[in-house]
Amino acid sequence: MTLPVTGSGCPEIDALPEFLQDISRELYQHSLGEGHREIFQDACSILKEILPETECPYRPYTIAWRIWFRGFTRGFTESYIDTVVNKSTSRVRLDIACTMLKHGFDSNTVMKMTDLAEDGLTQIHH
Repeated sequence: MTLPVTGSGCPEIDALPEFLQDISRELYQHSLGEGHREIFQDACSILKEILPETECPYRPYTIAWRIWFRGFTRGFTESYIDTVVNKSTSRVRLDIACTMLKHGFDSNTVMKMTDLAEDGLTQIHH
């Protein structure tokens, strides 16, 4: 099945309910600027799947219901992107720290250069 493409160039946005599309376009533009297009698209796909199961405290189809879902969409999407980006960044920092330790750098230097805490370095040693 091919989804219609919106003016934003992201078919995942069209798969969301219409009242969420404007906030999604705004998040999409921000994601493009940060270089996270694929992560945003993954977030939209997940969001589309979980929306029907999401517990909302407001009566369906009221203004409060729409506002709540807009906030939910923003919060979910931004935290999903942050989690994926930080997880990736954390993995890269661990790899760099591991390489530095193998080349004889002391733990204090590695912690300063990679911004890892001592806990992060113990992960490498084990």
